[in-house]
Amino acid sequence: MATKYPLVLIHGAGGFDRMLSFTYFYKIEAYLRESGYTVLVPHLTAYARIEERAAEIKTFVESLGYEKVNLFGHSLGGVDARYAISKLGLHERVASLTTISAPHHGSMAVDVILGLLPCKVCELADKAMKKIGWDFDVIIQMSKNYMDKVFNPMVPDVDDVKYYSWSARASLWGRNRVKPFMLQFYLIIRATEGENDGMVSIKSAKWGEWLGILEGDHYGIIGQPLGMTNFDYLGFFLSEARRLEKEDF
Repeated sequence: MATKYPLVLIHGAGGFDRMLSFTYFYKIEAYLRESGYTVLVPHLTAYARIEERAAEIKTFVESLGYEKVNLFGHSLGGVDARYAISKLGLHERVASLTTISAPHHGSMAVDVILGLLPCKVCELADKAMKKIGWDFDVIIQMSKNYMDKVFNPMVPDVDDVKYYSWSARASLWGRNRVKPFMLQFYLIIRATEGENDGMVSIKSAKWGEWLGILEGDHYGIIGQPLGMTNFDYLGFFLSEARRLEKEDF
């Protein structure tokens, strides 16, 4: 089995391609390769402006030498990919983009937290992040205000690329219970935007052809942390590869 074009998995903010023997898309790359698919993963700056991460995606895809690829963007990775396709000319090398819990309309949790933080705190955070090559601006870019009023009007879809999206949903209890470190974000988003996965609401993740809701939290849907999730993430990514294969992508 194989898709017409290779699969490229793009990690979100704070992510990585590989850290020692661990991968951001936990065991997903190896599983898909064993199932007959060509899978590639770029290394992106963990925290950088969308424009910068998009440029890194473009450089990576063009270096592969394939006619086209299918992009999968988790979280901010999906937004970065949209920018690369629309503004950097990468549409010529992309057959499809599937985003998974990407904040296409921002996150109210970011707006609320930025509103609570004094300007001095943001300045200190910006300086600290810049010392290690990161950029605090990417946090601001994930706000609803920025995404809906600045980013989306500036970054239109390209007609010759097929856009798909998935949302995700966690809960306070049960099999898809949100992890403790996301609880405060989950509650803020639940109160302001409705159902969400602990980081992104169902509504915010919708873009292009919406494929539905995954029952898991923001990181459980990619197998994190270290496979400790009740969501069948390996089965999900295999079904996605097969979906693209059937659609001749």
